[in-house]
Amino acid sequence: MNPLVSILVPIYNVQSYIEHCARSLFEQTYDNVEYIFVNDCSPDRSVYVLESVINEYPNRKDFAFIVSHDKNRGLAASRLTGIEKASGEYLMFVDSDDYLELDAVELLVDSALNNKSDIATAGIRHLFADKSYALMPPSEISKESYLKMILEGAVSHNTVSRLFKKCLFEGNNNLFVEGINSGEDYLMISRIFYNAKIISFVYQPLYNYIHTNPNSFTNSFKRCNFEQITQAEAIVRRFYEGKKENEYLKSQIIGCLKGKAQNLILLLLNDYNVADYHDVVNIYKEDEYKLLSRVPFQYRIVLWLTHLFNDKVIAIFVRAGFKAKNIYKKFIH
Repeated sequence: MNPLVSILVPIYNVQSYIEHCARSLFEQTYDNVEYIFVNDCSPDRSVYVLESVINEYPNRKDFAFIVSHDKNRGLAASRLTGIEKASGEYLMFVDSDDYLELDAVELLVDSALNNKSDIATAGIRHLFADKSYALMPPSEISKESYLKMILEGAVSHNTVSRLFKKCLFEGNNNLFVEGINSGEDYLMISRIFYNAKIISFVYQPLYNYIHTNPNSFTNSFKRCNFEQITQAEAIVRRFYEGKKENEYLKSQIIGCLKGKAQNLILLLLNDYNVADYHDVVNIYKEDEYKLLSRVPFQYRIVLWLTHLFNDKVIAIFVRAGFKAKNIYKKFIH
């Protein structure tokens, strides 16, 4: 059995990265692949570079398609366009500034077929300018436990490094929501795993996640990102409330509280807008009274401090804590 796999790739401002990405796709050891590149009105030479690379792979050329939006619509819309155009039995999402190991598709398909799984997940190698590390899926875990870990933010909710049966997306057009481009992966993954019956894992880092692209989302607080992620969290919450899945709902709320603490840390470690700080402090306040004790300790402390001190005092605590953490890291290395 050799099912068709559709690899979906959004294109926007990646002219320095798309060649490496495309070559990693066209040189896959698995043959039955189609490539859907979605040009979201990229203003640079990304598409020109991509077309040049496609011409170097005549055996792949007839299976590589570039679909162009007539206006910039964002990442979520690009994902939706890719799904709409895909004809494969399985789907993979690859970001155009990242790249795959050359046997990634083959190993993920083998895992899906051998386990009759709806979703197969591999490890991710995170690449920074001065370091790299690999994160693997947890071993010997049920779908239910893994989904709780996703909802709690204990494991990655990336769309990438996974192989999905396309049928999971049929009739679920709202798995991505156009306009929610920060948190779009959380919005999809947090719900699609609920609908999957069987999941499987490949314990190798098959996806290489690049953290050096200045055009990608950065590790700093942005108001628009916060608002979109909050929208995504509300949609996921309504989903589990509607399903009356109280245990999953608790896990999702714990994840929201953890995300709230992470946003507070990002704000307090940098020059921040006081209005942004207060808006973050005020979300999920009622949930804190119910589930704060289940939030990971370092995040629980940050949330607890907001009930006791003003932002300037908490900023001193947070910055001192991170300074001590960095000193400790240097000491043990």
